[in-house]
Amino acid sequence: MRKCPLFKISLIQCYNFSMKKGFSFLEIVIVIFIFSILLIPTTFVILNYQKNLSLESAVSEIVEVLDYARNCAKSEREKFLVKFEDKNFYIIKNGKVVNKIQHLPQHIYFKEITDGLNPVVFLPDGTTEMAGHIILGIENKNDEKKIVVNNITGKCIIK
Repeated sequence: MRKCPLFKISLIQCYNFSMKKGFSFLEIVIVIFIFSILLIPTTFVILNYQKNLSLESAVSEIVEVLDYARNCAKSEREKFLVKFEDKNFYIIKNGKVVNKIQHLPQHIYFKEITDGLNPVVFLPDGTTEMAGHIILGIENKNDEKKIVVNNITGKCIIK
């Protein structure tokens, strides 16, 4: 009797072995179950990472708006205000909104704004009327970012 070249079994057994094409339903279900167990923890990690990125981008966007208002106040030699309401913020000049109203991303909120810093008033020399800070947080998490506004220079620092 001739032997199968791959294994030490007869050719009839080798032929039966090679006739099997594909996987059984049970094998497929087991593989899917194993993959789902491995993917569940990574899903939570990715969602938390996404929330942290949205906090970083919101802080950067607010600092850009504050810097833009400061630069406009210096260049146009007029008062510019940055107003914060609920989950929105925008620039005001002479009682009118200058640019579009910006919105905070989902799950991000103003945790704390120093009294007297809402609105942030930029004077014609680029300084602000008051110093203070703005703290942004993520809902249901303890993560937060702080923006400090310096009244002498008018510059904003992320801490």
